[in-house]
Amino acid sequence: MTEHCPFCLATDLPGGARKCRYCGSWLNETVEVETRELARHGLREELHKDLAEHRGLVDTMLKRLQTVGGIIVAAALGAALFFGYTTDKSISETSEKIANDASMKISAAATEVASDASVKISAAATEITEKARTEIREAVEKKMASEETRQMIEEELSATITEQVQIEVSELQASITERVQDAVNQRMGPIAQSVDEQISLAALQLSELDGQIADLKEQSAGASRQLSTIQASFEGAQEQTVESADLLTPTDLIRVEEKGGPDQLGYMLEQGVDALSYQLGSYYDGPMIWRYIDSLKALPQFRHVLILSPGGDQLLGMLDAATLAAVLDPPDTAGLSESLGYDLWNLPDQAEVPGWTEFAEWLRNEDLERLRALPSFRRAGEAVHLNDSSLEVLAAMEQRRADLLPVVDDDERFVGVVERSRLTASILLEMAAPRS
Repeated sequence: MTEHCPFCLATDLPGGARKCRYCGSWLNETVEVETRELARHGLREELHKDLAEHRGLVDTMLKRLQTVGGIIVAAALGAALFFGYTTDKSISETSEKIANDASMKISAAATEVASDASVKISAAATEITEKARTEIREAVEKKMASEETRQMIEEELSATITEQVQIEVSELQASITERVQDAVNQRMGPIAQSVDEQISLAALQLSELDGQIADLKEQSAGASRQLSTIQASFEGAQEQTVESADLLTPTDLIRVEEKGGPDQLGYMLEQGVDALSYQLGSYYDGPMIWRYIDSLKALPQFRHVLILSPGGDQLLGMLDAATLAAVLDPPDTAGLSESLGYDLWNLPDQAEVPGWTEFAEWLRNEDLERLRALPSFRRAGEAVHLNDSSLEVLAAMEQRRADLLPVVDDDERFVGVVERSRLTASILLEMAAPRS
């Protein structure tokens, strides 16, 4: 079983073929085509219509060629027979016979009377001419009526028509092929150009991508080196302990003595102070504590109030100074401070600062439970060890939402406090230190 091409009309394609081996067209139009084949598929649809029109034109031309060819061949054969067959045997015999008869008649006429010779010769010539024409016509008609002549005419006519048809078909096929090629070039030209441009653009982008990859590799190598440095610094920071941080030791913490007065407060304001410590069981005056806290809270570094054991060697807890003032200050503490002026010896009455009066009473009576009930109080049990990692202590501060934690040694003795800001600074300095 063979396939036929609907485009170039080839009929000798092998069975099961998908494409025409002559023109490259798909035999089954439902076959998926590539990008270039899509353009050819559209062209074939248009050229199918053109081929149908050309088929009708070929049929019309063939019919006209047959008619014209027949006329040409018949005329050519007639002329050839009329003018050329006088050399044929039958024509030659007829001519010889005519010549003999003419000679005889002329001889006979010559014997006649001389006066009548010219007339008879003229009549004889006329008769000879008419007879010759008649005999030639009959010979031609006889030759034309023969089977040999008819067969020869048919063969010549068929050969002429076949040759003309082949010439016309070849010219038509060449014209169609040229049109198809031109149409394909017109359709495929922009597509090919677009594909070439896209390939060039892709090559350019790949080149740029290679450059970017090289840059990324260089940056990655630099980042790896920096990461190694950071890891080394981080390892150094992990090894750092609280002991190496800038602790606030008991000598840095101002202890308010029982008889500490405005003179000691003046020194604190002049030198600056981070925290105040109060010892349980000692005598403190509420209005004096108010004057201390109200004056020192203007210092940016003053932030904490520490509660120590009766002997002063153990930290029991600590309070945020700003929170403690917000709880114990009277409602119009600003007005009270303004009315007393800047004279540190000018103190309010106990009734004017009832909250601080109670706070002093709790200290004198060692009422640790009341003190622990105050907001922001942190127990000494939340203390960190002197050998704890700085990063662990910073994580503990974040978890407990504390900016300051007490520090104890191996014997659980209070050795100072560590602040978040100072601890963070020491870690950053350790990480920034040059590494070999």
